[in-house]
This record gives sequence, C-alpha cells and structure tokens, in this order.
Amino acid sequence: MIDGRTDTVQTRPEASREHYGTGASWFATVQEQNARFAAALIEESFRAYASLFYVPFSPSRNGSRVEAADPPIEDYDRLTTEEVAGRLDELSAGEVEELKAYEKQNKGRAALIERFDRSLV
Repeated sequence: MIDGRTDTVQTRPEASREHYGTGASWFATVQEQNARFAAALIEESFRAYASLFYVPFSPSRNGSRVEAADPPIEDYDRLTTEEVAGRLDELSAGEVEELKAYEKQNKGRAALIERFDRSLV
C-alpha cells in the first residue's frame, strides 16, 4: 500500500491489458509493420539498383562530358503525352527507363514520367 492507494496500484496492470491488449498481439502487430516496411525498402532499393543498368548516357571520348542518348522512339520530342503512352507496350523495361531519364532531362512532363513508372511495375 502506497499512501493508502492500493487499488490504483492493483488496477494499473489490468487497465494496461485492456488498453493495449495482450503483449503477444502488440508484438505481432509490430512484426507485421516491420515486415511491410522491410519489403517496401527492399523493393525500392532493388528498383534504384536496377535502374543503374539502364542509364541512357554514354561518356564522350575524353570522358569529361556525358551526353544523352537518343530516345528509343523516333520523333519522341514531337509526340504528345498520349502518343508516347500509347507506344509504351512496345518497349522493353530498359527502353522505358531510357525514355524516363530522357524525359526528366528534357521536357520533364510529370504525367508522362508517372506513366513510365506505372508501366515498369
């Protein structure tokens, strides 16, 4: 008994159990969240690493400058977003990555870049 409040000391564990549930269910929830986070982190890391293989740049002869390669779609710069999106099914993942990098470096059309990302999933 502490200062005559033994009932408070005795009911705290009971209140904790009611409020948080059992320790096992809380731990299971934390484990699930960690697993989802780890899976998302691994997927994002893999995408970042894999995108390194599709870099559409080639070093110049002296190695001092980097130039963008031509996009894999003829007359790409003249096409609308809808026209480019209509041709994505014909391209490999590497070509889509090239287009994405080219688009980011040139016109930077957000809707088209998002479309490239969706086609890579």
